[in-house]
Amino acid sequence: MFARIFLLSWSLGITLGFYLLRFVAFFFPQLKHHLEGRVLDLTQLSELLQGSATKPRLVVFCSSAGEYEQAVPLIETARLQGDYFVLIVFFSPSGLKFIKARGDKYPYMLAPYDSLAQWKQFFSLLRPRATVVVRHELWPAFLTCARAYSSRLLLVNVSRSSSGKPWLLRRLVKRWLLGFFEQIFLVSPADTRAFSQWFALPPGKLQISGDSKYDRVLCKSPRDQALTVEFSDCLAQSFGTVPRLLLGSAWPEDYELVLAGLEQRQKEGASGLVCLIALHEPTPKYLAALVTCAAAGGFTTVRFSQLLAQYQAGKAELRASSTLVLVDSLGILSALYGACNLAWVGGAMHHKIHNVLEPASYGLAIAHGPLYKNSGEAIALVQAKLACLVEDHEEFARWCSKALAGKAPQGAVVRQFLEARGGASKALFAAIQAE
Repeated sequence: MFARIFLLSWSLGITLGFYLLRFVAFFFPQLKHHLEGRVLDLTQLSELLQGSATKPRLVVFCSSAGEYEQAVPLIETARLQGDYFVLIVFFSPSGLKFIKARGDKYPYMLAPYDSLAQWKQFFSLLRPRATVVVRHELWPAFLTCARAYSSRLLLVNVSRSSSGKPWLLRRLVKRWLLGFFEQIFLVSPADTRAFSQWFALPPGKLQISGDSKYDRVLCKSPRDQALTVEFSDCLAQSFGTVPRLLLGSAWPEDYELVLAGLEQRQKEGASGLVCLIALHEPTPKYLAALVTCAAAGGFTTVRFSQLLAQYQAGKAELRASSTLVLVDSLGILSALYGACNLAWVGGAMHHKIHNVLEPASYGLAIAHGPLYKNSGEAIALVQAKLACLVEDHEEFARWCSKALAGKAPQGAVVRQFLEARGGASKALFAAIQAE
């Protein structure tokens, strides 16, 4: 009874809050883009469902681009082996931007605000065979309707928080939300023990499946393979055979350290190294800040889109290896890693690390900052001595020299590390298919 009252109050509160924000947006137009797409459009949903009447349907709920990338192997397995119609629902608009930039052809939409009325309309029209939540989108109204209208409701790729055991009220709320799922698939035995102890969940609800992100990086799409070949040739025509370093998902704290390290290498007369920088958010504002920082260090810059356009027009120019290449496009980071030799994975100098598996899948020498323990795979790579922890620009310069001298782990060793952790997608698809 209490849960029912809470759900109705939550749904009503969210609805009133949403329409209050829409009213406020008349006076503060900058709010409008945060609210766009949050009202369920049944006409759009019906169009997305065209041609799927005879197929089993699968809903995959992702927070943003990272969760979507983790889900791709499962999505492909469901489409190719089970002939499923798969609809991807994003909570964050950045997920929409990412999938559009990549040109992926899956049906997708933005999640409406969390009300019982909206999700009831959504699921009653869709009636999926299964609904899969990737990692951590636990919304009460969504889960209530998904459980009511889906044959199966699964939570996948789950791991314990790096901050440790949640405080009491948070544990109680999360235990209630986790109770909606028929099964919860965790990454490791340690995660399973933590969830069992923290949330007092029945043992039969918890399963160990591994993490499908390993499957994702091991199986490159034809698009990424073709782009890697093109990018490699473009960079070779622009910089010759000079080794390449890519800063992926970089923040100011990352590129400031790396640029200081590159300055030190230049002063020491070290061998050349082409540096590409892919910002976590390559907006005009952040790209301009990067250009200013580079100029202060005496570096010239060029946009990757400009290099690529010249290459595609047959007008590539040989440039100095000290030129910084600013990656100004979304959706190409994975393919670009494949065109490089060394990788710095961003985020770990100020907050938390981003995806370390993409560069690892190409066998690159990898370095990153000290704040990496939010990522189980980053911890595993450091423990296996397959990634290097760097805290300042001097350590970075030494790591570069060591990696360029061939003293970094070999690609075959890294590949073996990844393959030993693959296979989660098959286990998850079997759970979807189970009666």
